[in-house]
Formats: sequence, C-alpha cells, structure tokens
Amino acid sequence: MRSAALFLLFLASTSLPGCLDDLLDPEDAGVTALDAWRVADARAQAWSPGAMLLVAEAVESRDESMEGQADAEHFGDGRAQRYTFLFRGPGTDDAWNVTVGGDGRVVDEGPVDAERAEGREPVTGWRVDSTELVEVLRREADGFAQRSEAGMVEDLFYLLGTDAFGWEDGGVAWAVLELVGGGDLHLHVVSASNGTLLRSGPFAFNFDIFLHGAESGSFEGTLTATDPAAEHDVTLEVEHEAVGFRLAADTAFPGDVLTLNVTGPDGTHHEATLEPLVPGDDVGLRVDPAPQGTWTARVELDGVAVAYTLEYCTTGLRIDVSPLGSPCDRVNA
Repeated sequence: MRSAALFLLFLASTSLPGCLDDLLDPEDAGVTALDAWRVADARAQAWSPGAMLLVAEAVESRDESMEGQADAEHFGDGRAQRYTFLFRGPGTDDAWNVTVGGDGRVVDEGPVDAERAEGREPVTGWRVDSTELVEVLRREADGFAQRSEAGMVEDLFYLLGTDAFGWEDGGVAWAVLELVGGGDLHLHVVSASNGTLLRSGPFAFNFDIFLHGAESGSFEGTLTATDPAAEHDVTLEVEHEAVGFRLAADTAFPGDVLTLNVTGPDGTHHEATLEPLVPGDDVGLRVDPAPQGTWTARVELDGVAVAYTLEYCTTGLRIDVSPLGSPCDRVNA
C-alpha cells in the first residue's frame, strides 16, 4: 500500500525545468493553495493570456526523508510544501504545468502533453482554501480529527478539480486521499465553492485500477419490429468496484418499450426497462462488483422502431464524463 502512496506523490510532482519567483515573501513558510495558485496563475497568464486552471494537486507527508515535504510540526494543516497546477490555453488544448513550493516560489514550469488537458472543464468558483478544507475535515469527516491527533495519518494527497475522484455535479471540489499507518485509505470530498462535505469514509484502493483507469465506451443502434434486438459486448480489462450502464432513446414511436438486459462474465443477469418510451428518456443500471471479463448488454424493442445510445462506465479514481450525461453518475450514486 505504501507503493500506492508513493505513486500518488510522484503524480503530484513534475520534473520540468523552471526558475524561482519572488511574488511572495520566502520567509512566509507554508503558503496555502490559493496563495500558490496566484503565483502559478501569473506564470500561466505570461505563457498564454486567458489561461484557465484545470487541476490543482498537493501532497503532505510525514516522511521527512522525502525531499521538500513538511516536518511533523506542521503536517496536516493544509499548507503543503509543493503545489502543482495544470492550465490550458484559451481556444486550444495546449497545456502548461506550474509547480510552486511551500515558500511561494516557482520551482518548475513548462509544457505538458495536451492529453492531460483534454476533456477537462475549467475550475470556476473556487473559494475554499486548503487550510479551510482541513478545518472542514477536522469538524465533519469520518474519524479524521481522531486519526490526526493520534498521529496515525502518514500522507495526505489533495486534488482540486471539477471531476475530483469522480465528483461530477458540474461544480469544483476538493478530494483528499488520506493514507493511515498500516495501509488503510480514506477518501474525503468537499465542495470547493461552499465547503460542504460531500463524501467521507474508507476507500478501497485497487492499484491495478489506478494504473489502468476507468473503462468506458458507447454504442449506437436502431431496432425495428422486424429486427427487435441487438447485443453489445463489453470487455473489462480489470475488476472494478462497479460498472454502470445507461440506455437512452434517441427516437421512438408512442407505445414502444425498450429493455436492457446485462449479463456479467459470472453469468449474473440484470435488467432495466424504458416504458412508456419518449425520445430523450433514459434508464440506468449499476452492477457491483464488476468482475474482469466480457459483459453482454442486450437491447430489446417491443414496438415499432427506436434509435438508441448505450453507454457504460466503471468506477475508478477518476471517471471521464460522457457527452450524454454519463452512466458514471449512476455508478457513483
């Protein structure tokens, strides 16, 4: 489990060349996330005027042997020793990373692969700073204050974004992954606009899923009275906590009924029905757990004719948002 935490720390860092910045007093030890963002944003605007923030990451660790990490006295106060920000230029997928140290100085910056920015929504309405975030966790998160006071928390990984750890309501949120001594993980999700605690509890971490990512896809088809059924195979490369299916009617005739039957690789059956059928209607299924292997989704029509879209999506640390409104909402319900 420690290897998973180290991998998270690696993701929160960058090896891009850069230089120092004097926008903040270097004697002001332990800047907050919003402080660091102001420094990073100035650099991003110099790179591309109008650049938009997409993701912010930070890490606090008790391990003093790790370069640049906070000492035990200041650990867990929401003032990380390094923050990494991902920006996208206006009207483009060009991406720029800026890493700011805990003293407010830029330590790394430069271009990154445009795929990191692809499909991400800009962060807007961010009001809850990292120090306020920790106060919310101490007051409301499941057992966080007790574990912190007992010195049980080893690492805190902070992620800010519109899809932070599967949070997909269109708003910006903080996700905090808490690593406890012994290898246990807890996940806390807090609205970054108003400080509401959205989720808090143990987190089942699957390193294979983290490396592989969420699995998703979609199919389109047309059924008629003479050709009333179609099957679509979905192959999951690894086992997931859950998989969601969403069936949407694009066109239909009055009285048409559409049924979705899903069979898992273990032979289990799951069914959902759209009735009465109106264009634009949809129905969803969540199946958990979701074993590795081939799933068969069968769509059946009782009626005249219908055009449909079928989507699937698994759980993961990050779940991509579908343009149709995502079956992932059903997976994370």
